[in-house]
Amino acid sequence: MEPESDEAVLARSLNAEPEAFEILVERYERRIYGLLWRLSSDRSAIDDLYQQVWLKAWNGRISFKGNSRFGTWLYAIAMNEVRAWRRRAREYVPIEDVPAPVAKGPSALDRLLGRARKEALASALDQLAAADRESLVLRFQQGLDYEEIARLTKSNLAQARLRNFRAIRRLKELLKDREL
Repeated sequence: MEPESDEAVLARSLNAEPEAFEILVERYERRIYGLLWRLSSDRSAIDDLYQQVWLKAWNGRISFKGNSRFGTWLYAIAMNEVRAWRRRAREYVPIEDVPAPVAKGPSALDRLLGRARKEALASALDQLAAADRESLVLRFQQGLDYEEIARLTKSNLAQARLRNFRAIRRLKELLKDREL
């Protein structure tokens, strides 16, 4: 049996079943947290941003019109929160100051090489313009298609593809002299 659609669960949360919203939180919590983690440079602000996203989604669920998928609507809320936070903060923590997580399993050498690759990629991503970084994160880390990215970034399909293409080219330029 196919799981209930996000939109159907949202409708239930509006119709005398507010606890149904919890299903949506469980479905999207990792994706939203990951998106916030990748788009914000201040790791201490992520939890606050995460809570704000879900509060806005809960309070704004009645305004969901169904013109897009629920996930796209939720990503838009998250991206708006990150943008608003950036406007307020105007300070960034260098990626070098963020401790890398220690993975279990691989050898120390594999972890060092993996960490170096991740740090190089994270450093290169931080050098991109915010809109380019958003485009790459939405496409390759969140798995959104170009139509969803265009809706979230308030651009058309061609612009979304072009931004992504140019962001990849710029990222390659930033990484070309590094041994990965």
